[in-house]
Formats: sequence, C-alpha cells, structure tokens
Amino acid sequence: MKSKFLIVAIVAFLALILFNAGSPAETSTFTPSTLYADNGISIMLQGADTSGLKLSIDNQFAENIRIYCANAVINGFSIPALLSQDVYSGNTANTTLYFDPDMLLAAGISKIADVNLYVHITDENKRDIYDGRVSATLDSSYVQPIDSSGVVVYSSEDYFISARPNDLNNPRRAAIIYVENKTDNQLSLVCNSLSINGKMLNGMFSVQNVEAQSRAQFILDPYMLKMFDDSNADAMNVSHVDNMSIRLGLNPWRGTTISTADMFSTDVIQIIGK
Repeated sequence: MKSKFLIVAIVAFLALILFNAGSPAETSTFTPSTLYADNGISIMLQGADTSGLKLSIDNQFAENIRIYCANAVINGFSIPALLSQDVYSGNTANTTLYFDPDMLLAAGISKIADVNLYVHITDENKRDIYDGRVSATLDSSYVQPIDSSGVVVYSSEDYFISARPNDLNNPRRAAIIYVENKTDNQLSLVCNSLSINGKMLNGMFSVQNVEAQSRAQFILDPYMLKMFDDSNADAMNVSHVDNMSIRLGLNPWRGTTISTADMFSTDVIQIIGK
C-alpha cells in the first residue's frame, strides 16, 4: 500500500510544481551541517533556498548506494520533498533535494530555520542501511508564525484541523487547510468528498502527508479530480466560490503501512459560505 501512496504523492507533487510559481522566500545563511555520518556514508547540508536543499553525499561504503527522500519537515511544517540519488562506492554526489516553493509560502514559511528529512538509504541490492530522520537547525532563535484560525474541521487529542478562505475567485486556491498531528505516527489526509457552489465533484484525492509531531498548511486544490474525471470540469468552472463543503479522510500510519483499522472520516463541514 505504501508504494501506491508514494506514486500518488509523486504525481501530485510534480503537478504542483508545474502549476505553482510562488515568489521565492528568504534564503537562509548558515554554516554547512552534517545530517548523517555512519557506515562510511556522510550527508552534508551545503545550502538552502525555497527550491530545495543543496546536499553533498559521500559514499565510502563498500557498495553502491541509493538515497531516497519524499518527506521533509521545515520549521515544524510537513513539506513534500523529492530526492532519489545513486552514489557509487568511493564517489561523492552533489545534488538537490527539491520541494515546491509555493508549498512553503502556503505554510507561511519565509525563512528556512529548521530542517528534518526522512531519508532511506539502501545498497544496490535494496538492503536497508538507514531509514529514519536526519536534522539540522539553521537558526535556533527564529519563531515560525502559525495561523490556525478558521472553521474547525476536526479536533481531538491526536489531531486538529481547521480551514479558512483564501482566494475565492479561484476554485483551485479557494481554501487553506491547517493540520496539527500530535501523534508519533505519520498521517495521510485524503479529501473524500467535495462540493463547490452546491455541485458535487466526483472522486477523492490525496491532499497531504503530515509527519509525526508536526504541522501542515496547504491550499486545497481539487485539480486532480478535474484531471481524472471530465465531469468535474463544470463544477470547477466558476468565477467565484460562494460556498464549499468537504469531508476529509484521516489515514494514520503504523510503522511503514497505513493502519486500515484506524482510518476514519470527518463530518461534512462547510468551510466557505454560510
């Protein structure tokens, strides 16, 4: 199941990059930091801007390796990331871990002050070398602004979700979703159903993975529904969003797989309009 969600996440991530062209946020200035050093392998953080993180990966391990990363937490907010890098034994690779600049802007991030990456290192036979989190603090004095205002979509000891209007003239950018994951497990959010101005859109779509003990803030973009079902084009062909209602599905992970026994959905909540 994890591979299916990874494929969906990569497709959605690439679609976001093609659509979004956000203005660059502030570039952080910092001294290079060691993210990982073990097994003859080192990962150095050499630079950071809103297009990604500059990495230097040195492999003195006895075998060729591959490093993956699909999730990052920047300033406490989960941000989709993209890295897949081969490094031959005895070689060094200078590469970039990419993320969508507009996702940082949607999360209210104007400065990269704290970095957490979830990396998976394997040898050429796909045997695990390391699978976990690596971290670097670039500015310990920086306080990330947080805005959890809006309509409460769901609230419990484990999760908090709210929604607020954004750009009502564009159904792809009409609402911002804010999420707090207070558990020690990753959470996958899915939009189970959605209506715009009284018209239902057919289908469901993945909206965000939220890492353990982190937040997320993102623009709810139903474009995936339009891509896969032409009948949704009419519902999205509006010049102004007067009302919008959603039902979100919460899919908690347990280890490396989604726990189907713990999956549940919110009530239908009107997040725009009266």
